[in-house]
Amino acid sequence: MSAPLHRAGTSRPARRVRALVHGLIATVLASGLVLGIQTAAGAHVTATAADASPGGYTTLTFRVPTESDAANTVGLEVHLPQDTPFTAVRVKPVPGWTAEVVTTTLDAPVQGAGGTTITQAPTLVRWTATDGGLTPQQFGEFEISVGPLPEKGTLFFPAVQSYSDGTQVDWAQQAAEGVETDNPAPSITIGANAAGGADAHGSAVGGASDGGTDASTAVDDAPASAGGGAALPVAIVALFVAALAAVIAVVGAVRRR
Repeated sequence: MSAPLHRAGTSRPARRVRALVHGLIATVLASGLVLGIQTAAGAHVTATAADASPGGYTTLTFRVPTESDAANTVGLEVHLPQDTPFTAVRVKPVPGWTAEVVTTTLDAPVQGAGGTTITQAPTLVRWTATDGGLTPQQFGEFEISVGPLPEKGTLFFPAVQSYSDGTQVDWAQQAAEGVETDNPAPSITIGANAAGGADAHGSAVGGASDGGTDASTAVDDAPASAGGGAALPVAIVALFVAALAAVIAVVGAVRRR
């Protein structure tokens, strides 16, 4: 009499290992999705102020990443406030770029400091690349000295980023603080001071040298913002490592049985 046939099947330990592997894959995919969302959210044109004290002068830095994978950033236009206009705007030279400050007549006169009436003011700063611009995976920093600042509020600086393939991205959406938008306008909040400062003539104190920042060669390997932008990727990596260690431990335990 022949021996009874046993149906081949998957052992319980093997099923456990497979379930753990599937769980690890799901964790990796979820981590990658979250990291991608964080990266996209951080790849905006942003503005920071060396010192945003009411009524003072400051240096504004506009950080511009190239989001395109196939085109260079070759132009940037930043619109300045007209309801609280600056009377002084100076541009820091950037190698490989030209800069132009456009002064226009305001739609309505504005009362300035000391009771003066302002009818004309700088309303636009335009940078144009002369040496290829910012390639994919690069970012540039463009600085202007401005003042005086208003006494309170949030200042928005709608910007237009131009690419070498002719496309343009409008960073112009103005939203309340804490509200996410797809194309937010760069902004600063009066009274929110950052490290550094500016003297009464708008010249940066403790800033970079007069030679400017070489925006065309800055590789975008820094965090997108100083507000903990790298914390989430680090947490994701830690989660991945922990999940992998757990799977290895369980697999080892199963094999020892």
